[in-house]
Amino acid sequence: MISLATTVEATAVAYLTTAVGSSFQLNANAQALAAVPAISIQSVTTGAASPEIMEQSLVLSYPVFAVYCDRINNTLKEKFRTFSGSAQLTVDVRFSQNQIGGIQTTLENYVSATCEVFDGARGDWGNGLFYRGGYEVNFVAVKKGGKGFLQLAKITLGIDVSI
Repeated sequence: MISLATTVEATAVAYLTTAVGSSFQLNANAQALAAVPAISIQSVTTGAASPEIMEQSLVLSYPVFAVYCDRINNTLKEKFRTFSGSAQLTVDVRFSQNQIGGIQTTLENYVSATCEVFDGARGDWGNGLFYRGGYEVNFVAVKKGGKGFLQLAKITLGIDVSI
């Protein structure tokens, strides 16, 4: 099951970083919404580390997109499969700047761009993964951190698994 979580994460990262012209897809969608800081491919990471731990252990450039699988549920919907159930994928979108003004709006633009990427990725993801669409977004209050102020949003997606 550990490899299943890794497969789900890797597939989601591949969708977020798919090349579109000279930029990757997430960056193109975010820039189309509003004038926002550019996104580097190093901004997309895997793992469920808190913002404080990531800041101490990695060199970050905001925004940061932390992709991780936080729940796997084998319900055996298909009786003769090894695994038949679901995986819950979470994308933490984190943005930081030195002024509190406009941080929410910029974060919302990155969240919208991320959701657009996954809207376009509905269907068969290969390796027994299927994304039906739909997601839940939870915004967390602004706090101190990063470049001064930090806000994050959690985007949660349900992935059907049949292997």
